[in-house]
Amino acid sequence: MDFQSFRDHLIAEKNHDVDAIYMGGNLVLLQSLCEGELSTVMAGNKGRWEKCFHKVIPWKPSLVAESREIWIQIHGLPLHVWEESSFKMIAGRFGVFLDFDEATIEKQRLDVARVKLRTVRRGMIDIVLQLSVLSVLYDVWVVEERCSCLEGERCEEVEGGSSSGRVSSNSDAVGWQGDDGDLFSDGRSDSDKS
Repeated sequence: MDFQSFRDHLIAEKNHDVDAIYMGGNLVLLQSLCEGELSTVMAGNKGRWEKCFHKVIPWKPSLVAESREIWIQIHGLPLHVWEESSFKMIAGRFGVFLDFDEATIEKQRLDVARVKLRTVRRGMIDIVLQLSVLSVLYDVWVVEERCSCLEGERCEEVEGGSSSGRVSSNSDAVGWQGDDGDLFSDGRSDSDKS
């Protein structure tokens, strides 16, 4: 269950004195201003809490999110590899695959795919990968969405965000191979002179 669904259920159950606040990654802070209310609500719905959370522990200052959930856009993916395994492989390069957006699933757009993932990376993702399919190399641009919004709200680009179209490296291209033998690598293309 995602955070927003959990929060909606909390409100629907009329637990108005208990609030859930997303902390990032897979952490949620549950709090109440009423003394003992949180303990009462949790004791009354113990089975439900166990389904929603891996574990429930009291907050302490050292408890911080080490990961974050983000959306990436994948540009330039060839149509003949526009499939779940390709998206999961690309997302796996940066973190753990979580979801696709509806337009990607339904192939409503084929110029860009949106994929949600959880990552421990602190920097913005903005890189060109080289994808080898049937001995042809394709440049696939993967860029993190730069939003200041929460899920479900209108997304606007963050002011002052900068990005470079390419990432350079001092080492040779690094590659990894998928189950189907396709090769992905961090690469730089000379085809885009912009």
